[in-house]
Formats: sequence, structure tokens, C-alpha cells
Amino acid sequence: MIELNKNYIDIIVDVPHLGDRGTFSYLPEEGKTVGDYKPGQSVRVPFGRKNVNGYIVGFSSEIDIDENKVKKINKIINPRPLFSNELLETLRLLADYYSTSFLSLLKTALPAGVDGSGGSQKIVIGYKVSLNEDDLIAKIDEIKSRAPAQSRILQVFLNSDIEVIEATDLIEIASTSRNVLYSLEEKGLVERTEVINRRRPDYKIAGRDEKIDFELNLEQEQAFREVSKSLDGNLNKVFLLHGVTGSGKTAVYFKLIEKVIKNGQGAIMLVPEISLTPYMVDFFYSYFGKKVAVLHSRLSGGERYDEWQRIYHGEAEIVIGARSAIFAPLNNPGIIIIDEEHENSYKQGSNPYYHARGAAVIRAKENGIPVVLGSATPSLESYYFAMEEQYQYLTLKERAGDGAMPDIDLIDMRAEIEAGNYGLLSDKLVESIKERLANNEQVMLFLNRRGYASFILCQECGEAIKCPSCDITLTYHKGINKLQCHYCDYHVHVPKKCPACSSDLLQDFGSGTERLETVINNKFPEAAVARMDVDTTGKKNSHKEILNKVDNGEIDILVGTQMIAKGHDFHNITLVGVLGTDLMLNLPDFRSSERTFQLITQVSGRAGRGEKKGQVYVQTYNPSHYALQAVLSSDWDVFYEEELEIRSKLFYPPFSRLVRILFKAETEGLIMNLVRKLKEFLEDKYDKEFYYLGPVEAAISKLRGKYRWHILCFFPGIKERRKYLPEIKGKIYEIISNKVDVSVDVDPISML
Repeated sequence: MIELNKNYIDIIVDVPHLGDRGTFSYLPEEGKTVGDYKPGQSVRVPFGRKNVNGYIVGFSSEIDIDENKVKKINKIINPRPLFSNELLETLRLLADYYSTSFLSLLKTALPAGVDGSGGSQKIVIGYKVSLNEDDLIAKIDEIKSRAPAQSRILQVFLNSDIEVIEATDLIEIASTSRNVLYSLEEKGLVERTEVINRRRPDYKIAGRDEKIDFELNLEQEQAFREVSKSLDGNLNKVFLLHGVTGSGKTAVYFKLIEKVIKNGQGAIMLVPEISLTPYMVDFFYSYFGKKVAVLHSRLSGGERYDEWQRIYHGEAEIVIGARSAIFAPLNNPGIIIIDEEHENSYKQGSNPYYHARGAAVIRAKENGIPVVLGSATPSLESYYFAMEEQYQYLTLKERAGDGAMPDIDLIDMRAEIEAGNYGLLSDKLVESIKERLANNEQVMLFLNRRGYASFILCQECGEAIKCPSCDITLTYHKGINKLQCHYCDYHVHVPKKCPACSSDLLQDFGSGTERLETVINNKFPEAAVARMDVDTTGKKNSHKEILNKVDNGEIDILVGTQMIAKGHDFHNITLVGVLGTDLMLNLPDFRSSERTFQLITQVSGRAGRGEKKGQVYVQTYNPSHYALQAVLSSDWDVFYEEELEIRSKLFYPPFSRLVRILFKAETEGLIMNLVRKLKEFLEDKYDKEFYYLGPVEAAISKLRGKYRWHILCFFPGIKERRKYLPEIKGKIYEIISNKVDVSVDVDPISML
């Protein structure tokens, strides 16, 4: 209900450059009152000389301008609010926390078209039967001998609880033709009408029609009961479910969602990259059917529009999706689950810089419901909050079904070189591959770098061939004989002579998955080998085709990047080899050790998930590194304590609230003038208030034609960040040139 003393309608206008300043007060359109409007509605309003779309976010009793200058709303676009009150408040709080614009989050939450900006429903021909049930049964009996095709169509209506059925579905189910349907229409037995066709992504498991009943083990049951207490008591609580790879976290998710649905509520489950975890989606589809909606970036525009509409209209109660699915318009959410909560893909890499985990915690609090964060390798921040009892810590220490964890060994590649082996694969790994193939077992080899070679170097002048737009060497892709930048997608044919000195002494260095595939094919010519990386999974469903072949035993050795590291449950993969470990460990980022530990632990977990015990070999030139020693012992606590001590000394998260301010421009001079003024401002006003580093060049100093500098601000807590960051942003907007791009990333994931 709108209070009687509210006279004005607060609207965020869809004018992106206004940012946080885009909220304006309007009067109702002619013939309407403030009470005719609701928060979350989209409207059409005059703004300047144009008419633009906007979103109602509140109401005001007073304004600080002349009332005669206040304009009236043109019309309501969506009478039913696009955002519920709780979702609107979630987005507002999220904008405040991440110091980003409310408008950018509102637009992130909506697929194209639902706000009246051009999306459309797909209307198709449907039919409904003209008879009541008794007459329908009698008519089927009457005509089934002389007109069996017509009787089959009528039988479809009798068996269905849907009033209007699409013509194409009727024809397919009844195994007949459109002419038969026309005959029934001419006789007045069915009536033609229009029906909305919901375009849905294709997820299904062949042959799995039965309901599957999970039997939880003692650990799983304990975790389920703890979360159930919050469900039963309608309590907002955050749970960290720390379960080793193969421990059956999905079974716990399933039981929780099943309980929520029985209680008449809905569920949101996020997965890091839905296209890489098709079996999980398939399973939920096979059990819950049309109650499931899927939201992710690989859907077509129409599929995404219709899936959103299904959720919005209450046709779907379970939402499974990637990052932005956290904003799904679920009417009555009862639980939010984030699988693999440590994954970087949950953080938006461009404006608005929100994290889905943070959004989930805020939205769950607004709804008074629990959040479950699941992972075999939790983020350091989540683990820390659990140890500080801000989250409730739940553990699954054993693999489900009495499966054993794999044996893990480190292979010192320095010893391989001393023994005369300069190849990509250690002798021990090669011998182990031979043994596994001889026993009809499968092998997975992980190398987190695409291409054939990392770069091409001139042995005459020492220059590597770089991208003209980025401070990055070009990766050699042998199959297409091109050099490619994996940041801006610049590519060029491999030159015959050095661009710098015209020498023909060009040599490729470093290794990627393409070279590894070639090496494996040469060493094991009888084996069926497949590669799974960005280069081999460009087509829709290509990733799923590869995974199905592995699952069916058609592939002996799977080579891949981090695409193969998570979520897959292959029961005949007994050997995992991890290559290129030191590349990951030595990235110029304070999270590199944490990511390396997580990634190796995750990919190691693909081994031995069936009856046969698994073996993992990790090749490295630095076997004494604490992250690798922790992988070797499968002991998260050892790694956690070591990493936490380092973070504490350096005042890095979770001991501070980090903000990265990144400056980009086509010339360094433009940046230098800005950062000099900003540094003077910081030194003058905040020298004792918080800690900051920079401005300095970013690790990747040039990207997509723009130079990059950054400042890192370390605030003691959220309170201090809220106090000082708006002032810093205000100073930036005061001194910034329109030729310099500035992004303010709260809780950044990457330092590159």
C-alpha cells in the first residue's frame, strides 16, 4: 500500500551515462493517482527531449525542485512489476555494497525485451477439445475403428491436463498428419486457437524416466538435517558445505530442493558454468521436469526470454543457472544453493562488478531463507567466515558409496631433466598411461593453457611476437597455422621471418593443450584421444558431445584445460595427470596459490570415482611449495593456515576489504595526469585512514589497445569502505577526462 502522503513517483531512467544520478521524481499520468503505481513496474517517461524507459523504485512526499517542473509519466509498460519488493531491495543493497549503479543491476537482472524494449513471445497454433470428458470418451470409442488417427488425437486431450495443446505436439504424439487435425476441426470436435510457445533449451537423459531416490549416508544426512532446521524455522543462515570431490554434495542439494518444493516454495541453484556441467542439469530435468528453468549465457535470446517468463509466471519453481540467475524472478524462494562457490566465474568481470555469492547472501537475508555454499575447495574468504562462525560449517569427508580418494604423487621435473628427459611428459606418467590403457581404463590430462605453443621467439634478436593491441605474446595454434591473442582475439598467419629483424630463426616455446594432444597421439597411436578447450567447444553442445563420448568409453585419453576439472563424474577414469603447474603458481596475483590448490584438487577428484582406485600425478619444478604439499596430503587445513598467515602479514582479504581502481586509456600520458592528481588527493586526505598501493602499471600493462594502471585500496572493514569510497569516486569524476576509462571493482577477483 502507498502511504496517502506520497505525491511523487521515484523512477530510475534508462540513461546509462547518468549512473547513480539517474533517479528522478515524476507525477502520475493523466487520470491516475500515485496509488495506481507499484515498485518494480517499468514505465515510459519524458526525459529531456526524448521519451525513455524507466523503473519505479519508490515514492516521495517531497522534492527539492519546483513542482511545476515535474513531468508526468507517459504510460505503464508492465502493469505487473518486473521486480518483487524483495528483489528490488536486494538489487539496491547490492548496488550500495559494490558501489555500482542501481540501473546497471536492474538491467543485468532482466533478459532483453521483457521491459518492453523489443522482446517478443512466440505465438503458435494450438487446439482445444470441444467436448466434455464423458462425451470425449464416447467419441473416441465411436471412431477408433473407422478413424484411428482422429481417435488418437482425441486420446491425447483425454490423457493431458493441459487445456490448449500445440498443433505440432498433437501431431507428433498422435503420430499422424495435420490433415487429420483439420478434419477434426471441420467436424467441430476441436477448436483452433493461439498459444504461447515457450522456447526451452534441450536437456534430457535418454531412457531415464523413473524417479530416483537418493539414500543419503550418515554425513550427507547430517548436513541435510542441519540445513533443514533453517528451512523448518524459516531462518536466514549461511552454510558452507565442504565436501571432498565425489562426496555427494549434489545428493544433499537434491534432497533440500525436493523438501523446499514440497513446502510450496522455489529454489535457486547456481553452477559456475552450466554448459560444462550438463549431467547435473540433465538429472534435475529428469526428476523435476517442467518445474526446472535454466538461465545462462549460451541460451538463445528467445530461450532466455521464455525461461525468464516461465519463472516470472510461476510455471517453473526451480532455477538452475550461472551467475545472473541469482536475480531470477522466483515468486517464493525457499533456498539458494551455490555449487563450487569458490569459482571465479561467479564474479562479474565488467560493470556492474558484483559477485553472485554476495548477491545470494543478500537476497537470502531479504527473504529470510538459508544459503548453502558448496565446494570441495572453498574460497579462503568463505572458509575464514566459517571458522569465525559467521557461516555454519558442514563437512563431507568421505566419498559417497564407499569410494576411495585417489593416491596423489608429485613428480619433480628437475629430476626428469637430469635423467635426460626434456619432454612434456615424465617417464612415470607415460608408463602409468600405458598400464591404464592396457587395463581398458581411461586417462585425463590437464594443462591449463590453450594452443600449441605459448609464444614464438626469434633466436637471432630475442624478440617474441606480441599482440599489437595487448602486452601479451601471441599463442601459436598449429592446426590453423595462426598466432592468436587470447584476450582481444587478434590473429595473424605465422610469419616466415621475424617482424623485428627479418631473421628466419623463429622457434616456438612453451606448451598448450594442442601440443599435448599431438604428443599423446604420437606416443599412443592406438588410443582414442580428444581435446576439450575453448578451441574445440565453439559449437553449441560440442562440449556435451565430448563428455558423452568419454562417458560411453569412446575416448581413452581426454586432454583439456580447466573445462575438464570440475563437475564431471566418469567412473572409468583412473589416472589424472596435471601439467604446467608452475605456470599457475607463478601468476602475479595474490590468489595464485589458492587457485592452484583449488584447481589441482578439483581435477584430481576426477580420478577413481568408480570401483577402481584412482592415481594422480602432478608434474612440477617446485614440489616443496606449500600449496602442492597440501594437495599431496589432501589437507585443506594445512594450506589454509599457511595462506592465511601470508594474507594477514600483507593485509590482503579476508583481513581487509579490497577495492581495485583501474584506469585505461589509449596513451599513458592521459592516465599519468589523472593518477598523479588522485594520488595527491589520497595522500592529503587519507594517509592515515586506510592502506593503498599505487598507482602502478597493471600486470597486463596494455589490453585491447589501451594502457592500464591501477590503485589498490585496502580498507579495514565495510564501514570504512562505505565512508571513504564515495569520496574517492567523487574525486575521480571531478578530475577524469572523457578519454580515460575508470572502473571501481569492489572485492576484485583478478589482479592481472
